[in-house]
Amino acid sequence: MKRIALVACNKNATKFKDDPSFIYRCVNLAAGLRHHGNDVLVCHISQFPWFRDFDVIVFHRPRATLRFKLLMGKLRRSKSILIADFDDLIMDPDLVDYSPGVLNGMVSIAATRHLFKQHFHALPYFEAFTVSTTPLAAHLQRLMTDANVGVIANGVYHDWEGKALLHKDWAKRNATAGEWTISYNPGTPSHDRDFASVAPALERFLASHPQSRLVVTGPLSFQLRAQPHQIVRREKVPFDRFHEYVRSADVNLAPLEATPFTRCKSALKVLETGFWNIPTICSRFPDAERFIDAGALIADNEQAWFDHLVNLYEDEAFYGDCVHQLRARVLEKGNVVSLSAQWLGYVAQTRLGA
Repeated sequence: MKRIALVACNKNATKFKDDPSFIYRCVNLAAGLRHHGNDVLVCHISQFPWFRDFDVIVFHRPRATLRFKLLMGKLRRSKSILIADFDDLIMDPDLVDYSPGVLNGMVSIAATRHLFKQHFHALPYFEAFTVSTTPLAAHLQRLMTDANVGVIANGVYHDWEGKALLHKDWAKRNATAGEWTISYNPGTPSHDRDFASVAPALERFLASHPQSRLVVTGPLSFQLRAQPHQIVRREKVPFDRFHEYVRSADVNLAPLEATPFTRCKSALKVLETGFWNIPTICSRFPDAERFIDAGALIADNEQAWFDHLVNLYEDEAFYGDCVHQLRARVLEKGNVVSLSAQWLGYVAQTRLGA
């Protein structure tokens, strides 16, 4: 049994467990690690127990704040393996212009550069790193040439399998069954430009398929030419209720503007909806291509977005092929018990290399 601490480094100590990034990278991982018999603490850096000894300590999105430096001064004299975990390209100040928050006008370049520098200046405190995607690992390796970087993909949230047993999936979804629902679930208020890239295809589809509707759950500023009943807006919901909204669609959308930032992103939206046997039409980026056989329909241009929507709506056999045993195919790539075993293997390799 290993004693493991998974530590949040975000600014708000009262809401760190509400952060989807921390939920997937740490809370979910903790469940998998406990399954393997480990003693796991999940906490914010402000709550870290200085008096306890751990075999492994993971800092999620570490920032070189005064608190962090003081804590690391103590921990670097201990025998603990210290790991920094990143799931976005937020540690390279030279790429701040590509931050979605900056591109969408949500935050200033100056504030974002300051945050990216805090992440960047935390890197030298670690020799071991875990990241969510291969492109992110490659970029981190360029920043820290001697770094030991392991790729641990995101997995399906650990308690969804239990919830799935209580939820009866639709036997089939097709246009004759009534309203046909397209979902879009922006988790943060920085996806306006992403969505705008698919708006023309969506307008064409909604106009030619009046039984269809778009349901947006989360913060998004957009205007779309469609009938009033075809657009449904919902407020962002707490993560513990998110599955109730994810599982109710016929198809999901995951557009991303092509930037160095999005190239490093995880195909989390494909994973989430695929678990509920719902395919996702998405932009092309490396982690999405990993799911081509597990729910991802890649769209490289406006016509491809439109054609995928039409085929899913009109071709029942095609839709059936897309969703057949989709949950099982997703879990082959995103089972948290398997991913946590992979994480333990990375830790063992890191200790041997120390």
